[in-house]
Amino acid sequence: MEGVLKDLNLGSVALKKTTTRVRKRDGTIHYERDGETINLTSGDGVAAVDARHESSIPRYVLDQEAGISRIPPKYYDAKTKRWVPGYPQVEEFPSGTPNKHVVLRCLTFNVWFDEKHQRRRSDSLCEILAESQADIVCLQEVTPIFLSWLRDKSFCRQHYFLSDSIGTTLKGTFAYGVVMLVRIRPDLILREFSLHAMPTQMNRSALVASIAFRGVPLRIATVHLESLDNVALRVAQLKVVTHVLSCGSTKELLEASTNKLDSMACESVVGASATSWGGANVTEATDEPTIDSNSLHDCFLLGDMNFNDDAVEETAAIRDDTNRSWKDSWIAVEGQDSLKDPENCATMRIDDIYGKPTRIDRIFHSSGVFKPRRIKRIGMEAVVQVLADRTVAGRSTEQFHGQSQRSDESSADAWASQASTMHYPSDHFGLLCEFEVASESAMEEET
Repeated sequence: MEGVLKDLNLGSVALKKTTTRVRKRDGTIHYERDGETINLTSGDGVAAVDARHESSIPRYVLDQEAGISRIPPKYYDAKTKRWVPGYPQVEEFPSGTPNKHVVLRCLTFNVWFDEKHQRRRSDSLCEILAESQADIVCLQEVTPIFLSWLRDKSFCRQHYFLSDSIGTTLKGTFAYGVVMLVRIRPDLILREFSLHAMPTQMNRSALVASIAFRGVPLRIATVHLESLDNVALRVAQLKVVTHVLSCGSTKELLEASTNKLDSMACESVVGASATSWGGANVTEATDEPTIDSNSLHDCFLLGDMNFNDDAVEETAAIRDDTNRSWKDSWIAVEGQDSLKDPENCATMRIDDIYGKPTRIDRIFHSSGVFKPRRIKRIGMEAVVQVLADRTVAGRSTEQFHGQSQRSDESSADAWASQASTMHYPSDHFGLLCEFEVASESAMEEET
C-alpha cells in the first residue's frame, strides 16, 4: 500500500480554488476565496470570473444573491379542500378589441396586527374585501392568525389567488408581513409573485405581482415601509421597490442602498437637514442605474408608506424618479385641493407618530395605459362599540382611549360625555381605486 501511495505522487496535487458567495442578512454579498475576504473593487478578477460563469449559475442562486424569493401562486382546490400551488382551469379570455370601459380595481389596507377585538375586526375586514370585488388586494401587517381566517373565507377560496396561504413569508419575532390577493378571471393572467429584500431593521420586504391584464403587462407591488423616524431607510426602500417595478432586478441597487446605510450605521436622520441623508442629498443616496425606457412596464405601487404629504421620502424616491413618472392616484382623481382638509383624505385617524390625521396609505401609478377614474376610503364604519360603565366611573380602572379613569369630578364628566368607544376594522382606513384604460390605441400598442 505504501508503494502505491508513493507512485501516486500526491504532493503534486493541488485543490482547485473556489469562490464562496454568501448573502448576509443585511442584503450585502460577502465573497471569500480560500478563507480570505475578497474586495470586489481591487481588480482581483472575481468580477470576470462571475461574468464567465454567470450563465451556469442556477437561477435560484442568482435570486438568492439578488434578494428575490419567487413565490408560486396558491389557489383553493375544492376537490382536495386545500390551498395548492398552480393555476385553476378558467374560461378563455375572448379575443377582440379591448373594451376601454373594463376596470381594474386595486385595494390596499393595513389590517393592524393588534389583538384588540381582532376576530371581530377581521370578520369586518373580510366583509369589506368581499364587497369591494377588488381585482388586486394588497394587505399589510398580516399575521398568521389573520391569514388563517382570511384563507377560510368563501370569497377568498372561490375568487382569488393568494401569495401566501400558510404564513411562510411573514417574518420577525412577532410574525407579520405583506400578502396579496389576485382575482381569478380570464382576462387577468397572474405570471408570478416575488418577494424582494429591502434594507430594513424591521424585516420589511416588497411583494410584487407580475400580471397581464387584457394582454397588457403590469407589475404591482405592495410595501409596508419602515416605521418610526427612519426616513433614510424609507428612501432606500422606495428606491429599491421602484427599481424592481421598472426592471425586476434589485441586486446592484440593494447593495448600493445597504452600503450607504452601513456607512451611516443606519442612524436616524431626525434633526438633520430636511433634504439630507447622512450628509448627502437624498436624491443621490443610491447609485440608481439608468433603465432603458423601452423596458419599462406599467406599474402600480400600493401600501403603507409611513410618510405624509410632501415628505422627504416622496420627493426623493417618487417625484424625482429619473426612470419613470409616478402619480398619486388620490390626487389624480380628487385633485390637489382635496388635501387641504386632512379629515377628508387621511387614512389614519390619529397617527401614532405625528399625533394628528395623516395620509400615509397611498396608491401610486405609472402608466400610459391605465388611469384612475374613481377612488375612495374604506373601513370607515365602526364595528365594535364598547360601552363605559358610568356607575363606577369614580373608581373604574377601565382603559378609555388609553387613559385610566380618575375619580375627580372633571374626569367623571368626561367619562359621561364619552359614553362609548368606537373600534374600527383597523387603525388605518383602506383605499379602493378603479383604473380604466386611458386609450384603446395605447392599450393596443402595449399588447
